[in-house]
Amino acid sequence: MDFDTLAAKANTLDLSGVRELKFIMTDLNSNNPVLFFMNSNTTPLHYNFVRNILNRYQNISYDSGLAQFNTETYFRNRRNYLVGSVVAYDNYNDGDNLGIYALEFWPTDPVPARLIEQAYRTLSAAMPFLPSPLAYHPVGLTHAQEFTDKNIRTIQTNQLFSQLDSAILNKGEAYGRLKVFTPGDSHLSEDIIAIYTFIPNTIAHAGGIITTEPQTPLSHINLKARQNNTPNAYIKNALTDPSISSLIGQWVHYYTDDDGIVIEAASEATALQWLADKIPSEVTIPEGDLSLTVPTPLKELGFNDWIRVGVKAANVAELAKILDEGIPPKGYALPFALYDNFMNLQRCANELQKLCTRNDSMSLNEYIAQLLADKEFQQSLEIRRQRLADLRDLIEQAEAPQAMIDQIETVHLFWEPVGEPFKQKLRVRSSTNNEDLEGFNGAGLYSSFTHKPKEGKLINSIKQVWASLWNESAFEERRLHRIDHLKTYMGVLIHPNYGDEQANGVAITKNIFNAGWEGLYINAQYGELSITNPEPIKSDTGLIKECA
Repeated sequence: MDFDTLAAKANTLDLSGVRELKFIMTDLNSNNPVLFFMNSNTTPLHYNFVRNILNRYQNISYDSGLAQFNTETYFRNRRNYLVGSVVAYDNYNDGDNLGIYALEFWPTDPVPARLIEQAYRTLSAAMPFLPSPLAYHPVGLTHAQEFTDKNIRTIQTNQLFSQLDSAILNKGEAYGRLKVFTPGDSHLSEDIIAIYTFIPNTIAHAGGIITTEPQTPLSHINLKARQNNTPNAYIKNALTDPSISSLIGQWVHYYTDDDGIVIEAASEATALQWLADKIPSEVTIPEGDLSLTVPTPLKELGFNDWIRVGVKAANVAELAKILDEGIPPKGYALPFALYDNFMNLQRCANELQKLCTRNDSMSLNEYIAQLLADKEFQQSLEIRRQRLADLRDLIEQAEAPQAMIDQIETVHLFWEPVGEPFKQKLRVRSSTNNEDLEGFNGAGLYSSFTHKPKEGKLINSIKQVWASLWNESAFEERRLHRIDHLKTYMGVLIHPNYGDEQANGVAITKNIFNAGWEGLYINAQYGELSITNPEPIKSDTGLIKECA
């Protein structure tokens, strides 16, 4: 049996480029079970192997055969078939062995311990060529975690990851200047291939991403990488490997694919031409509806209102329609129209914080239009960075009419109907028409805040959220995608601040590991720390086949 010929490149456990050989054991309930190794390139699905190679289920339709096969194979103690994979992690290095071969089963299929043991011993006997003993890797919590008394070599996920020298988080290609970033460094742009010595909480657009610390697949930087098709990899020794460190400060070609990670020298002319070809030729105008003009309870909204209140607020409102009472937060959404009204108020041209009706008055949006047309602003990242910071300060300090202040302040009454003094801390969260969308997730671009009663009127925190529409990373992301800045609107989701979170996480309604299997992807961790921008803390990853 030739493992290298039969195995296919796999995407599993947040890694790209590992090799996977699928197997199937048939006739488990007979006295003579049979082990088959599948050509995982030509026949990647177990059912297709049984139907087309073993010629079973031929007297019924494909779908009927698949249903019967699934019934005989998964989610039961007594099975006719046992299916799984032997996965080669070539980058595993524990000091004694380079590479490891691991027996794995589908994470949500509760394979009985006796069948795991049977598969391990059968496979070990059939693969005497392995350089070290086969390891059993319990991918899901539904599987037995250890077989210490059975002489079955077991490796846990944290052990496996801790010994990896590299991992591809997202496939892609880029040209740029290779630069090292340590905490506190900035000046990131699309012509930079960044080597991070840490996992940043937020990130502007980068041409390519490399970290010397392991990442989680739902970190903001990897969500951004997935959105932008940016190559993203963990390379433990990126700063000490001469083939990489010798290129720091130079133009490079960086790509990640099924064959691994490549970083090679490139000419400046080639890099600049490649970068120029990536800029979209047409401006995208985000959808927006300014017809809703007042703060609105979430219970009166649904997902279709995202064009009025933003995707985040609309998603939370929709959750209340499908989840039990008490699970999704209750709250309010401030519509785009309030932000738009604030930004179009006339102000004194020489002192834009103050409302003004003189002939030379100017709105904040008119000021921004002038800013966008300025050649220096267009051409210099440093000038953009400073002027955007000034703009955010201006928005936060700008006056709002008393009627708007009072209108927003009434939101407090939802939780404290008696009125002032208010004591409830409120979470005010960004919710735009330019995030959490298909093809553009906008993860980490905008800012959210906790409003404490001692901070005064709610408008003070709302203006901070509005100002975050002009965060440097958000602006640069829109600029790169040629998204109309002045048609991007900021809504605000308001709900109670939770100070005693038991867990938090992120869910994606697809199986991001393997498109051939249905499932929901969940990445969660204990406590209140951010899952998308975590501090060093363990998070758990899982796949759910279906919800009750």
